[in-house]
Amino acid sequence: MLEYIISFSLLIIISSIIIDTLYISRKYNINLEDSVELYQQSIEITNSIDKLISNSSGIINIDNNNSSFRIKLKYIGELNQEIIFRKNLNKIFFNTLNLDGSSKPGGYEIGCYIDDIYIKVSECGQIVDISLKLSKNKSIYETSFSTYIKNSSGEV
Repeated sequence: MLEYIISFSLLIIISSIIIDTLYISRKYNINLEDSVELYQQSIEITNSIDKLISNSSGIINIDNNNSSFRIKLKYIGELNQEIIFRKNLNKIFFNTLNLDGSSKPGGYEIGCYIDDIYIKVSECGQIVDISLKLSKNKSIYETSFSTYIKNSSGEV
């Protein structure tokens, strides 16, 4: 009888250790997957924003209100474009503007998991510094980059 009690106790202890180990490894695996996804999103977002801003001829205006953050970009010989951060969706979109400055229907999503975006334009209007804060579940990733407006007229 004592052998059965000892065997059963050992079985319970070993089972508890295995279950705890699986739980902890799954938790770390999820955090690692989230961190990798945030890193990949930041690369996609950074490349898209960099391409849009650097190929423009300047920033028309920056509008920040409760629901969105908009960067309107001027293009020579093309329709102007805008980058929109929708705060309630935590997503960034790219859209083309009509001649009157209003957004055309459509556009496409550049990235998601964005908590905040910060932008600073140099006095000459050619260098734009952008910081992004992304998060998913408990993982947080922040990145900053600068882009140079190649065809800038120097106006902001």
